[in-house]
Parts: sequence; structure tokens; C-alpha cells
Amino acid sequence: MIILTVGTGVILFSVALLIVLWQGADKARSRHHRAEFWDKIVFDDWSTRLVTICSAAIRVSMGFQIGLAAAAMAAVILETTGSCFSDTAMLSIQRASSSSAGPTDLLPTAWRHCLAGRPLGFLYLVILALTFFVALVSTLTSTIFLFDFGQDQISSPVAKNIKAVGFDTSEIFPFNGISYWKSRPMAHWRFAESRPAEMETGLRTENAVDTGDIYRAMLPFDSPQDRATLEYYAGPAVVVNQRTACFVPTLDNVGLIYKLNDGSAAGGLYLNANIAVENQTDFIGTDPSNLGQITCRIHNGWLSIDPFLLPISLCSSVANTVPIKNGTENPLSGWAYGFNSVLLVNSGSVLNGIAPVSNEKTQDLSPPEIPKALDNLTFRRDGPWTTAFTANGTDVFNATICYISQNLPHKYNVTMTGRAVPSEPEFLAEWSTLMAAENGTSILQQLGVGISPDNTRGRGILDLQVHSGPDLWADPDDGRQVQIAYSLLWSTLLEFSALGSWSFAGRIMKDEFLTQIIWPTPPEHAAVFQNILRLTGDPAQAIQAVVFRFYQMLYYDWLPNFDPTHEVKTIHAQEVLIPQHWRGFVVVMAIIVAHFVVTALTMVLFAQRTESSLLGNAWRAVSQVVSPDTQDIIRAAGGEGMKDKDVEVLARSTGRDKEVISLSSGVDSGRTELRVH
Repeated sequence: MIILTVGTGVILFSVALLIVLWQGADKARSRHHRAEFWDKIVFDDWSTRLVTICSAAIRVSMGFQIGLAAAAMAAVILETTGSCFSDTAMLSIQRASSSSAGPTDLLPTAWRHCLAGRPLGFLYLVILALTFFVALVSTLTSTIFLFDFGQDQISSPVAKNIKAVGFDTSEIFPFNGISYWKSRPMAHWRFAESRPAEMETGLRTENAVDTGDIYRAMLPFDSPQDRATLEYYAGPAVVVNQRTACFVPTLDNVGLIYKLNDGSAAGGLYLNANIAVENQTDFIGTDPSNLGQITCRIHNGWLSIDPFLLPISLCSSVANTVPIKNGTENPLSGWAYGFNSVLLVNSGSVLNGIAPVSNEKTQDLSPPEIPKALDNLTFRRDGPWTTAFTANGTDVFNATICYISQNLPHKYNVTMTGRAVPSEPEFLAEWSTLMAAENGTSILQQLGVGISPDNTRGRGILDLQVHSGPDLWADPDDGRQVQIAYSLLWSTLLEFSALGSWSFAGRIMKDEFLTQIIWPTPPEHAAVFQNILRLTGDPAQAIQAVVFRFYQMLYYDWLPNFDPTHEVKTIHAQEVLIPQHWRGFVVVMAIIVAHFVVTALTMVLFAQRTESSLLGNAWRAVSQVVSPDTQDIIRAAGGEGMKDKDVEVLARSTGRDKEVISLSSGVDSGRTELRVH
């Protein structure tokens, strides 16, 4: 009884632990809450150890119960159908052995009963065969369980860390870092993003494109693996709202001037114009809406090898005084947006080929004669673009002016949530295929192009919730300090070029070698800008993507210099060995159920069909073997060197092998003993 109750309890307890392990794995994969006990097992590398221990407990308990069932079946056979003379000793020993008995020795007896057509012989054979099968397979439970295991990425427990999340001082930088316009990004850093459902200052759509408010938080982790596996972050972080809007400009006093190269790579075609934006002073302010006179290097020679690559240049401006409190309010910081502007100019085919003229005698270069048709231009507005035409309608160039919100590195209390990603987007390594439609797709999707911006999981970024802040980087009442910071930030992010512009034309340029080194941005910046502009037709989205990448470059360039002073809570995805499916578990459960059924049936037969057998009692079993019908063989078997095979030959020679021996009460002796039926 102890073997049955304690063994069953051990098996059920082990199964319960394993169910917790398997169910916890399902919950972990779906990012549902699981027990702390489960986390301790898995993240302390105890999952396979637990399976091994539980399997051993199940196997040992089943072994004891199988031994008891085998002993019970031996008793049932002896007291019901009986057995041939040669098997009586083995059956009696099985009864006496109890928990150490086994079904293997009983199978031949049951098989002979079945062949002889004895009543219940087939039932006994089935029971013993199932018992043998269960005993055999139970030795493999640990292996079967482990077939369900595999490496999986799940959320680790919450960890508290002291992190450097941003600038903890309002002191000005001792230097403004590297030239980001001339450097490729070290990574395409993952970030968190949210887009307010309602904007305090609505979108501009008339002759304009506007990204609206887009909050993006930097992940304060140097390691790409830490950024890729991040699934939860709670604490302070640097958040920016780089709202960008592009407007149709008004162009006056337009002139095209060609400057000869004086050795500084500044030679080329320049656009001179007075530029202003009308009817947007409520949004961008009075001063920023009038840029005044601008001189900007534009393209005048390029290869027409790719219709999707535009000969476009970005004309940056020097930093202007930025309003802090007075102006359209940035809802993130409570300060003004602090817009500053850039001009995008896309050259028309009529400008392609304008080049200096060489004197055949002196070999000196003289400026080309600008066609008279380019002197008196007319303008037409198309969305955010102003297109300049000649009198006969030839497209000369089109231009748009984009206003970018500036953000000092204020910190906010935030929560970031999402799923881990295999890795951040890969670099655009093949220069010759930078503009291929399929190249850089993951980079564009990360920025919300070619995919719904709300699908943050598909984009591989995190959802952002801004709770409180800002923890201001500078005192807004210290106007001088703030203006210096804005000026330095603008000159770093949109570094002023000696040519008055930066080229996004990339590999289609035909300029002099030195110009091709100094003027263009790295291929990845150009590819991101050109692809977004081609796919969306939205210059605001294209320029915002490039400037945000510059902001990330600045942030991660300076991250090692930040002071680790802020406590944050994080959850990272971690590769662990856990159950991935239930197939092996179900197989083992089926074996356990079969074991319980066979054991229960055996014990029912034992209770109903036996009267004289006491399992595990050796002396009682021995006493029942000795009877008038067996004593002659027992005496002969006691002879020196007599083996079981010799006893079987002796029984066959005397004709005793044909007799059926069973346990019954002797008429003459009045005791229970083995008698011939």
C-alpha cells in the first residue's frame, strides 16, 4: 500500500512541476506573466536539471509499482489458471520479491497460457506485455522530455541598473565631435517612438508637407546586442521631437552664377536668391520665415544612369537666434519648437553640362556663358516645391525650404516597451547597389517608410510613453547659454559646408575629384534621403530621417562621456533552454496513464482473484511451494549441480511437465499449497 500511495504521490508531484515548467515556457514566449519560481529555474540553468530529477523520481516510483504489479500477477496466475510445473518456483519467488519483481520472467508463462487456450490467459498476456512496455519506455522519460527542449528567446526578469542616459551638465561641450555629414553612421540605432493622437499645432498641408510631432527616445546602451534585445525600459531618457515641415518658398532676385575653381574645390554653379515663406509666421515665426539672400552650390553635371537618383543638394544656413518661450510651443518640452531651416534644390536637366570653357591656346579656363533663357525665370508652385521654368517651359530647378525643430538633450521619465529584434538594420555596404529597391529596406522600415508608422513591432523599434519631464538640460532663463547650445547643436547636426551646400547625388556626380571628396554626404545618408524621397515624395520625411540619424550619431558619440547617475529598470530578451512544444511531454503522460491503468487493473485482479497470497512474504511463499505433489522434484532439485534446465528435463522425463500446478487447499493437510489440477 505504501508503494502505491507514496509512488503515486511522487509521480503526480513530479508531473505537476513539469507542467509548471512547460506552461511557464508557453507564457514566456507570449510575454505573459509567469511565476517567479519559474524564472529562478530557467535563468539559473535548472530547467534540464529539473527534468532529469523529475524523470528519475517518476522512473523509480514506476519501477517499484511495476514490481508490485508483477508480483500481484504472479499470485493471480498461481491462484487462478495455474502454471506448468517448471514455472511454479519462479512465480513463487516473484510473489515473495514484491516491489523488486519484474514482468519479464512472467511473459513466457503468460504466453504458454495463451497458447494453451487457458481461461484468462490472453488477458494476463496483455497486462504483462503492457507492463513490460511501460517499464521499458519509462527508462527513456528524461530523453523524451528533452526532445521538447530548444533554445528560445524570452524576456528576462526585471533588472535595476545605474545608467548614463544623457548629459548631466549644462556646460558647453569642449568640442563638437566629428563631422557627421562626412561620416557614415556606426550603426542604425534602435529607438523608441510615439506619435501623439492629437497635436496642439495642427499639420500644415497647404503648399506644405509636415511630419507632425514625433517623439523619439534614445536607448542609452553602447552595445548593439543590448539595444536589440531590449523589451522594457523604465526611467529617464533623452527624448526629441524633431518635427519637420517643408514649405513652398517664394524666390526673388534669382540668379545663376558659375564660379571657377580656385583650388579649394569651390568651383561650380551657384544659385543666388532671396527666399521667404509666406503665411506661416504663426507656425515658424517672423524671422525664420524670411531667410534673405542665400548662395547655394547646385548640380550642373551628372550622369543620367539612374532615373531615381536626383541631382539634389541641401543648402544649410548658419544658426539663427532661436526663441525659447515665445513661439509655437513644442508639446514635448514646453519650449518653442526653435525651427531652423535648410533649402533643398533639385537641378533640372537644362543645367546638366554647364561647364567652364578651356582656351585652346593658353589652356586657361573661363566661366561658361549662362544661357540667356535662364535669366528671366517664371515660377510655379506644386505642393511644397517651387519650380523655376524658362520662357519656353523648360524645368530649370525646383526648391523647397524645410524647417527642423531643434532639441536640446532634455531628459524625461519614460517607459519603453516592445519585442526584441534579431539585430539592428544592417549597413548599406554595397555602394554600387545603394539605390536598389530592395537595398536598405530594413533601415527605411525602422524610420517608418514602406510600413505603417504605428506598426512599431514590424519596424523593429519600441513603443514610447513619456510620463513626466522635462529634466531641463539648461535654464530657459539663461538665454545666452541656451542660444550658445542651440548654435552649437545646429552647427553640429547641419554643419555648414564651404560650398554652401551638401550633395545627395552620390555616384551620379561628374565633378572634379576634390569636389567629389568634399561635397557629397556618405552613400548611406544619400541613399536614405533619396529612397525616402522616391518612395514617399515627402521631403520633410526624408530630411527628418537624415537629421535624426545625425542626432543619434551625436548622442552615441558622446555616450561614453555621460555620467552613470540614473537608476533604470530594464528587461532584455535572453536565449535560454526551455520546452518549445508538448509532444514529448504528451508521450510521457500517455505512458504514465497507461502505467496507472495497468497497475490498477492488476491490483483489482489481485484483490478479487487471490485469497492465499501475501506479497513480499518470503516464508509464506516458500511454505506453499512444498506439497506432496512437488516434494519429489524439490528433493531432486536439491541435488548438487542441479540447474533450472535440469529440473525442466527431469519434469519432462517423468511426465510432470504436462501437469498444471496451482495454489489450493490440500484436502489431507488442510493447508494452502501447490497442487496438481
